[in-house]
Amino acid sequence: MGSKLLFSCVCLVVINSVLSAAARAHPYSAEEYCKDLEPQKSMDLDQMMGLWYAVEVVEHRPNVPRSGQGTTVIDSCPVLHLAQTSKHTVRLLWSEKAGQIDYRFSIPDFEAPGRWISTGSQNVSGTGQVLKVVHDHMVLSICLPPPNSQQFTVLMSRNQQLKARDILSVNNLLERKRLPLLDIRQGCSSATTMFLSQLWFAPFIAIAMNFQS
Repeated sequence: MGSKLLFSCVCLVVINSVLSAAARAHPYSAEEYCKDLEPQKSMDLDQMMGLWYAVEVVEHRPNVPRSGQGTTVIDSCPVLHLAQTSKHTVRLLWSEKAGQIDYRFSIPDFEAPGRWISTGSQNVSGTGQVLKVVHDHMVLSICLPPPNSQQFTVLMSRNQQLKARDILSVNNLLERKRLPLLDIRQGCSSATTMFLSQLWFAPFIAIAMNFQS
């Protein structure tokens, strides 16, 4: 129970920085935080919509090395839902036992559909970049420039478990993009997690059914 609450709290602390008015002071420029990561150029937005699981959350911070503690595996499995609510708008609903977070992004240029801009009253200025999307997993990096100064990447999987080689490949991709792997937390990794997630998945279906209304 403690580990599940820890993962929920850690994820929501990272994600809730979008909602927080408290600025974190870091001596880095906006360019260092929200640089162009060269997101994937070709993608089918329709195929990207629907349900995903957050199997890994990686926090980044410029010029800060990892602590050497490795990857933390936590017994929790957040559920995400992507929907294109208008031609230029994508909505991401993050749902887990600790609560829900509602992201809104605009797609300013369909010649570069992997580059998103945060919108909506709950968001500060920020960006989302789709670094990779294939049939069974997707890599979305979200960045808030100073003074909020927060950057993290979510590895999303269509299934509750993703092959270890795919996770390693994504982490190598992040390093090639020069995103420091400051803190890595993996979820959706046990039978207990699957059982618990199904207990609260049913009410989430009701939300998803009305998601595009």
